[in-house]
Amino acid sequence: MGRLKKTFVGVIAAVISVGFGAPSAFAETYYCDNDRAYDQYPNCSNSYSGTWTYRSGQSGDWNGDDRLGAYGNGYYDWKFYNIPGDGARLYAWLNNIDFTNQSAEYSVDTDVIGYINQNTAPGGWNSPGSHYISGNPFFQVDNYDWSGNSNTRTGADIIRIETYYYNAANSTETRQPVKAKDSDIAEIQNKMLNAVDHYKDIQGSFEMQFSNINDKKEVEFTLSEENPGSYVKVTKKGGNEVVRKSNGKSILKLNPQQKAYSKTSVSPSSPIENPRHYKNEKGQNVFVHRQDPAWARTANEVTLPQNYAFWLTANESEVVGYDTLLNRKVAVIKGKHDSYLQKKLGADTFKMWVDRQTGVLLKLEGTDSKGNVAYSIDVQDIQFNQGVNESQFTVDTPKGWEKVEKPSNR
Repeated sequence: MGRLKKTFVGVIAAVISVGFGAPSAFAETYYCDNDRAYDQYPNCSNSYSGTWTYRSGQSGDWNGDDRLGAYGNGYYDWKFYNIPGDGARLYAWLNNIDFTNQSAEYSVDTDVIGYINQNTAPGGWNSPGSHYISGNPFFQVDNYDWSGNSNTRTGADIIRIETYYYNAANSTETRQPVKAKDSDIAEIQNKMLNAVDHYKDIQGSFEMQFSNINDKKEVEFTLSEENPGSYVKVTKKGGNEVVRKSNGKSILKLNPQQKAYSKTSVSPSSPIENPRHYKNEKGQNVFVHRQDPAWARTANEVTLPQNYAFWLTANESEVVGYDTLLNRKVAVIKGKHDSYLQKKLGADTFKMWVDRQTGVLLKLEGTDSKGNVAYSIDVQDIQFNQGVNESQFTVDTPKGWEKVEKPSNR
């Protein structure tokens, strides 16, 4: 393991942030590995709750080791000490085929800053969001899969944070974006990465299955981006349901079978940072995810399909036609997975149908070398900008239900 590194990093143009000031420059970068040794990373420490198995000899992991969290109500922490700055952006190293949590929730101190589908995330640094910090911030990932699948496992490897000061002087270093060479692909990819900017509200349902994690579910969703809020119901194979509601400030998570609930606050929306995909000074891929102001989580598989958009950077991706699906004009795209996702998802190629106006994903299918379907997403119905019942977004706690407290050693 290398010693704690501090490096000056590039600057992005200042953008307007909802909820707190916009950072105009990054100051320094700090690393903290899982199970770090004090003499290697003196400015950080680790802790966890729940079952997190330590593993070594892992290909793709930073320094060859990680923690793999079993499904449950727990967390893994990386805590930093005496860190200067007004805020920090979090990056998690995700490059192991066993990291499969479809809705891994990342927090800073007590606020959720974002979530990443670890199962379909491209290999490399993935950033779920940023947050203000003060002194000794701790960063956390939960080992509960809020997509409703108990077969998945949550990965905890090294993280890095880039601290920033509001209204700081800009650095001269720039980040070189990784772009799709095909202009049609690049245009569609940009819409997918920013789909929430292209509709006021959206509602519908879809079916989703991934054979590598024995997952099959139905998802019903209603969300508004104009007045941020969401209602998402996930029905798992076997009939059990998970419901999540958000008013854009808090998330209420409901388990109707157990009559249990939990409620967490969420971070104000992070500034949108560009480029969204770039290579750092070591040539490693960096993917910057943006928050959905409506916090629609599993619905974002179609309503803000960022992971699938990142897949399109590969040179093998191409638009193979234009069609109509669910009364929407779509672009039909074919592509080839890199070796990492091939091994992880059990598919060599993928095909997707993307709404040309909004970037919303309407259909996705991955197949292996024999033509067998390894995973799929099929939207059953969808409506744009028809108005929604915002009373569904209330986060009042249900009377008589048990409150599930998030474990903490704070």
